[in-house]
Amino acid sequence: MTIEEPRPGLLREFETVFEAIAQALATAAEQRSVTPAESVAELLGLKDQADGKPSQTHVWERTEGDLSLWLQWHSYDQSHPFSIQPDMNKLKLEMRQGSAVLRRAEASYED
Repeated sequence: MTIEEPRPGLLREFETVFEAIAQALATAAEQRSVTPAESVAELLGLKDQADGKPSQTHVWERTEGDLSLWLQWHSYDQSHPFSIQPDMNKLKLEMRQGSAVLRRAEASYED
């Protein structure tokens, strides 16, 4: 596997964007809402990959050359028969170069 060298400054830019979104993940967990993470990700160039169909998993992504930033929000019901539980929301952020994950951040909350 060969990893191409990104254009000058691009890796640093992706690092900065990663840090901003990682901080927004913490805010999202604190506020129990995906909105802070979604807003920052879209503001910083990540595009919603939704196909218009209702889904419990949403992905935002930005790719330039072989660098990519990937944000996933997954929500699921934790309830069982005779046991009503809040939904679990998991946010995952990755910065990748090719298939290698360079950095990862996660947050979760119940609502």
